[in-house]
Amino acid sequence: MKVLKVKPDLILLDVGMPNIDGYKLCSLIRKNRLFKDTPIVMVTGHKSLIDKTRARLAGATDFLSKPFSSTELLDMVYQYLPE
Repeated sequence: MKVLKVKPDLILLDVGMPNIDGYKLCSLIRKNRLFKDTPIVMVTGHKSLIDKTRARLAGATDFLSKPFSSTELLDMVYQYLPE
């Protein structure tokens, strides 16, 4: 997994990706001790409470629903990245 080599400060993770479920990937990333405190923001077109709950249960820090504006995205990034 490339994420292990890069060790990002913030992960934006789409729920719907080819070949892997975003919730499962989030859970796998979160299980690694290197990413215990790394913010993971799940991105999806689904807006239901069930989807948000699944994201939290998978270990996501937050949830961003599509479509979103550049302002919403930047607000999310600034919220989780240190200055």
